[in-house]
Amino acid sequence: MAMAMATARFATNARTTVRSRRDRRSGRKKERDRNGTANAGNGHALEGASSAKLWFMAVKPPMYSVAIVPLCVGAACAKFCAAKFETARFWMAMLGCVLTIAWLNLSNDAFDADTGVDVNKPESVVNLLGSKNLVLAIAWTSLLVGISLFLRISTQAGDPSVLLKLLLAILLGYMYQGPPFRLSYKGLGEPICFLTFGPLATSAFFSLQLPGQPVPWTTWAASVLVGITTSVILFCSHFHQIVEDRAVNKFSPIVRLGTKRAAEVLQWSVGTFYALQVVFCTIGWLPITCGATMLPGMVLGKKLVDFVHTKHDLAREVFVSKYIAVRWHSLQGLLLVAGLLWAGRLSA
Repeated sequence: MAMAMATARFATNARTTVRSRRDRRSGRKKERDRNGTANAGNGHALEGASSAKLWFMAVKPPMYSVAIVPLCVGAACAKFCAAKFETARFWMAMLGCVLTIAWLNLSNDAFDADTGVDVNKPESVVNLLGSKNLVLAIAWTSLLVGISLFLRISTQAGDPSVLLKLLLAILLGYMYQGPPFRLSYKGLGEPICFLTFGPLATSAFFSLQLPGQPVPWTTWAASVLVGITTSVILFCSHFHQIVEDRAVNKFSPIVRLGTKRAAEVLQWSVGTFYALQVVFCTIGWLPITCGATMLPGMVLGKKLVDFVHTKHDLAREVFVSKYIAVRWHSLQGLLLVAGLLWAGRLSA
């Protein structure tokens, strides 16, 4: 009798174990199917899109804010510190920035065409033009013209640190995407983005306005904030292409963390941005007016975090998050500039 009961219990446990394993396998398969369907990519999300819309997305006009914001913040820091603004240098630097970002976007599409990560990306410039070599030719021409402008304004300012910092930023931009480095495939895109568009670019554009002057803590603090918001844009751009990235061994933060944990990291990143801004204003590295002007941006920051938290594993929908991140980045840059200029007027 006892043996019969033990046999029955063993059989029941065995059935339970098999059922549990089957349920886990089924759950993993459903998760893969859901991610696979959601990430069937971008191509399906843009199916039927007009040629004009695809070209708009390929050119990425909103993305040029990643160069314009550090330029404006650096100039605003100079205005706050010394009430000085070199208009001609500013606009020449603006043109150089636009051309450099054009190189970055175009060459990124061309280099990604080599790895196949953009095979399902209809808004890739390479896919639209059908020629990687043509895209690279346009990209390198844009960069050469941009560098010549940076050389000219650096010479006019008489401060070689301006050109050196910008050239280092450009070098990091190439290492981020270009062979043989392709550091973005190793998950290093966000740190590179932070350093390039934050401390390097922002301090360079401060020195462009005030050549030969030591870069103050105000500029370094502002550059950290710019670096964070810029990196958030890149971070959000990975969510919708996790399947494609995995397929070509591109270990973006989203691939490494998974979409759920990455959404939590985004929440902490946005929270850190505001915490640092409060700290910088409290210790006097930024004027208190920058703390006051940050409040409107918190609404958009919360919208970004909530959106990604809800849609992180739905690629067709979370695709939009990078555009929300661009708006948040642009707004926070504008508010930071406004706070610096406001403080300058109050102290005049």
